[in-house]
Amino acid sequence: MSGNTTNLRMHLERHHNIIVKASVKRNAEESTSQLHVKSSEENVEESCAHSSVEPSSSLSKQPKVTKQPKVTTAFDKQMMFKSGSKVSECDQKLMRMIVDCNLPVHIVDKESLRDFIRSLNAHYAPPGRKKMTELIEKKYAYLSAKLKNTLSALDAVSITTDIWTDTLNTQSYLGLSAHFTEDNEFKTAMIGVHALNNSHTSDNIQVWIEEILNEWNLKNTQIMAVIADGAANIKSALKACFGAPKVLHCFAHILNLVVTGAISSESLITDLLKKVKNVVTFFKHSVNAADALKKETPLKLKQSCETRWNSTYYMIQRYLKVHDYVIKILCNTKSAPPVISADEVEILQEMTSLLEPFKYATKLVSDTLYIENLVDRTPFHSEKIDRPTDKSTGGYWTHYKKKAQQTNEQMNPEDVHLNELQHYLMMPTEDFDTCNPLVFWSKYNNSPLGKYAKKLLSVVATSVPCERIFSKAGRILTEDRNRLSPKHFKEFLFLSSIDRDNWDFCNS
Repeated sequence: MSGNTTNLRMHLERHHNIIVKASVKRNAEESTSQLHVKSSEENVEESCAHSSVEPSSSLSKQPKVTKQPKVTTAFDKQMMFKSGSKVSECDQKLMRMIVDCNLPVHIVDKESLRDFIRSLNAHYAPPGRKKMTELIEKKYAYLSAKLKNTLSALDAVSITTDIWTDTLNTQSYLGLSAHFTEDNEFKTAMIGVHALNNSHTSDNIQVWIEEILNEWNLKNTQIMAVIADGAANIKSALKACFGAPKVLHCFAHILNLVVTGAISSESLITDLLKKVKNVVTFFKHSVNAADALKKETPLKLKQSCETRWNSTYYMIQRYLKVHDYVIKILCNTKSAPPVISADEVEILQEMTSLLEPFKYATKLVSDTLYIENLVDRTPFHSEKIDRPTDKSTGGYWTHYKKKAQQTNEQMNPEDVHLNELQHYLMMPTEDFDTCNPLVFWSKYNNSPLGKYAKKLLSVVATSVPCERIFSKAGRILTEDRNRLSPKHFKEFLFLSSIDRDNWDFCNS
């Protein structure tokens, strides 16, 4: 017999057919991804008994055979472990989801979530709770360091502050937000949340504020203004820290005091509002009345809040929209509260007309990007107005537009040699509807007046941005996360204030 494999195969087929069949079967099972093939020694020995040629030991004994992995499978496993940048990106996006959706960290250990992630990418193994906590700490350190570098290079920063209490753990926190302009944009960032473990005296608040400023390397000379509500202990602490001229009362709170004071001074108005509140409360507690209203309209009645006057405005506005449905339901319901008469409806309509400018002003100055909002000065641009406003007013900015036009007609800056301030005052005024103050003053970055204007534009009108951050705090400290430490709470709150564009998914 020659030594080539063809003769060996033919010999096996003629004299050892069962062995050949077993080999073919084994190859077929391997091709269909069977992991192990067992060959029958009895059949091999029986075949050898009828053969004149004794089979070799390698053919007579068939041990378990482990399937060799496919080349693609081997490469996939290498990709899972060697794609460090891809794994890091997935970790970052999972972390972003946890922070943005106010989820507990231990959700990464939930088998259902891990199954879901495997179905999306079988090569990504999400980190566990301990590892995710470490990633969050590193992300906070990285992003806070970037923000510190940004703040240290600024000439002007304004600060808003507020105190919030976690009712689950009866723990109070002092919060500070920083506001500044950069690249012709108005920016805001949460820079500090300090757990308050002592009484909230002005002296203690002063110490806590100074600790936060030192942590963020902010100097007193950089602070243009500090905005807070009218709490006496906070105002006293701020004056001690920054001096009285830099401490400003939140404009939204002033508007709130003006409106609530005016409303409370008229017994006719307060009695009518109580009547409306009683109707709203009745529908909130009566299932039958609420169901009847749902059949008539998808709109729900809104209840007012004593600490926010604009909630009273929204309560009246919504009631007027569903008044006809409410009257019909109340007239057919036993034990219903007194209905609102036609004369009282007219009073409510007049109230909404009077309160609309205050509502618009509150909304304008309470927006985080309120400087950019000055470009769009058309009131109620996102709301449908059922009843036309008085056309004679021509908008809330008409008065200033007329004065600006008169200035343009009467003055010419080329007439005489004037100093910089006078020159600015005599320049043609910009269009109120299209001019962005930050863009305008960027043309005068090198002039003393332009530099000072950019500093002033960092000052916000209200302490609402800080209050908004604490609104997020209430969604972070839930029953599911009531054991979150003050340190990790501060990190979560800071990261939740970072928008997606500044998250920097490629770095940790």
